[in-house]
Amino acid sequence: MWLIKTTDQGGRERKIVGNGYNARTIGDVLVQFGFSVKVFRVDTYRDMETGKLWSIDPENGRRLWVSSEEDLLMKGYAEVFYDDERSGEENR
Repeated sequence: MWLIKTTDQGGRERKIVGNGYNARTIGDVLVQFGFSVKVFRVDTYRDMETGKLWSIDPENGRRLWVSSEEDLLMKGYAEVFYDDERSGEENR
């Protein structure tokens, strides 16, 4: 999987995890629209207690929860959230 990190127009960092093809396409499109983009190769893991998928942010070592496993499987990408972000709380 690939982790794509960018900043939206409101200054909020957005993080997406996706498969190789979709991640490259998404990153290219964001760059074409003038966004600053960072792309990292990451592994996903399944939490034994909750069954949710997660990954590690290679920049700071924090856990990122995958917002929707269905999106990841069907669309090829899904947004990810840190433990302390609101949507991350919903995923635990």
